[in-house]
Amino acid sequence: MEECLFTLLRIGLNISQPTVESCQLLSTLSKKEWTSMFSLAEKQAVAVLMFDGLQKLCDKYGDNVHPKVEKEVWSNWILNLTSLMLAVEQQNRHLAVTTQRIAEVWCQGELRMMVMKGHANAIYYPIPDHRSPGDIDCWLFGDFEKGNELARMAGAVVDNHWYKHSEIIFNGDLIENHRIFGHTREGEKSKQREKNFIEALNIDKLRDTEFSSVFYPTVAFNARFLTYHAFRHFLSEGLRLKQIIDWAMFIQAEQHNINWNDFYEFCNRYHLSRFADAMTCMAVKYFGVTITEGAVTTQSEFAEKIMNSSLYDDDYIFNSGEGSWHNRWHIIKNMLTRDRWKFNDIYQQSIIKQLWYYAVGFLFMTEK
Repeated sequence: MEECLFTLLRIGLNISQPTVESCQLLSTLSKKEWTSMFSLAEKQAVAVLMFDGLQKLCDKYGDNVHPKVEKEVWSNWILNLTSLMLAVEQQNRHLAVTTQRIAEVWCQGELRMMVMKGHANAIYYPIPDHRSPGDIDCWLFGDFEKGNELARMAGAVVDNHWYKHSEIIFNGDLIENHRIFGHTREGEKSKQREKNFIEALNIDKLRDTEFSSVFYPTVAFNARFLTYHAFRHFLSEGLRLKQIIDWAMFIQAEQHNINWNDFYEFCNRYHLSRFADAMTCMAVKYFGVTITEGAVTTQSEFAEKIMNSSLYDDDYIFNSGEGSWHNRWHIIKNMLTRDRWKFNDIYQQSIIKQLWYYAVGFLFMTEK
């Protein structure tokens, strides 16, 4: 079932083309297997991308793609996926409008806006509006407080209780205005990592968006930040296919524009090397990305284990509706039991040391 999902995703992402073999593979699935595949894709925030691949197969091979189920059941599946696709497209269009409106507010205050994460990653997809939407993440080139105040004056609700970013509700959407890019309550090395993120943001190499005064990050920054951000998900919240595909699409497009020596030096310095290698290996092994840049490491002994964890670990806790203390305890419990291998084998850092950083950082606010 997993291979069928990967097959549809590769076709949907234009990495591979529909073939008789892929059609035959999918036509053998039972009703239960198709249902499980749809559910897994939705949980992994890639259902619309899977549907793109399914539509391409159906366009080429017609009824030969259909599983052995009643016509009414198949029609309901297609209807549900179509509804989901339209909803995702509408969400992304609404986020684009909100981005433009808040950018205009900040531009009037002589601020520039750099969008990150979802908005910056979607440009690498064949249909950007089919990437599962999230929040609007941005950085205002050091004008964090002024950005919050201008948003308040424009009628937004601003929650500035956390040290990493504020949460701004504007036009019905959540905007995360980042003061910093990463967690800096983990000792001096975490603060140095933050400086390395800033160093990678060469102002002259920022990329324009469709909106004036709104920019995409540099390729150098994205290589570092995508890796770090996905790694933090992997350690605590749970890594999902969405983040792995973000990396796959990014390196497929930008592999010749990345200074890989600098990237690997950054990864080595902050214990990200094994994770970065696994991410690239998964991009090649599961999603068919072709790497022609000789400096790129495409092998990892941990790729399969990380993929299985991403697909089946029940650890995406921050959308659970539980309180913050429940979430913290959940993370600590996983660190000490199920997820020890993530720290020992991938991060190569002491769990006790990490727990110490969490406790001291939280109690004494050591980010500065």
